[in-house]
Amino acid sequence: MKEYRTWGFFEVIAENEAFKVKRILIKPGHKLSLQSHEKRSEHWVIVQGVATITIDAVVKDYGYDQPVFIRREQNEW
Repeated sequence: MKEYRTWGFFEVIAENEAFKVKRILIKPGHKLSLQSHEKRSEHWVIVQGVATITIDAVVKDYGYDQPVFIRREQNEW
């Protein structure tokens, strides 16, 4: 089931106690809020377009098929 937001939507594809896989679509010109990752690590893969991602105050563009790994306790700001 898709959950819609002003920036786009997300849907959970698979999950269990150890992981959760989401598909996230962000509309062009929109953005997600900055997050703190104190309890989990995240692995993102850009499948279309370009994502500008801020991790520990470092801003970098990621394109198609570029993996992004955010370690637990890193911050997206």
